[in-house]
Amino acid sequence: MTADDTHSDNWVDELDIEQLSDEQLETIHDEIETELENRMQDADLADSRTIDLVNDQWVSWRELSAHPNLKAVKPWILRVTGLHDKYGVDGDWLDKQQIDGEYHMDVSDLKQEDIIKISGGSHNNRKHRYYRVTAFENGQLYYERISESETIEAVG
Repeated sequence: MTADDTHSDNWVDELDIEQLSDEQLETIHDEIETELENRMQDADLADSRTIDLVNDQWVSWRELSAHPNLKAVKPWILRVTGLHDKYGVDGDWLDKQQIDGEYHMDVSDLKQEDIIKISGGSHNNRKHRYYRVTAFENGQLYYERISESETIEAVG
């Protein structure tokens, strides 16, 4: 296909896909799916917030928390795995460690699309405390804020 062909309205017809073998069609299909997934991920990352990780593993609780006052709140991050009658959601606590005097949580077991709940947010100050992991890349965690109702819908 030449540069002039890219602007044609019927460029799909010009491919003459009927002449391709099954193997060639499968290869093209796989390449198209991969490209679409990459484009979706790039779009997600463009809309995501980022936070630097320490040693590609530890995330600062203070930077994610809506209310990082240690006199009022215990530092924790929960990987949401399901629903809980009393607390809304249930999950697994992330390991915690102090680094340079600040609390950090181990995010090495998290995967794309995992949802985390961060201590510190409350209904009174209307700060978000649920985040969806969108990616890990170049020593950074990419995430987006989501509401409690979105969280419950996702895990329910």
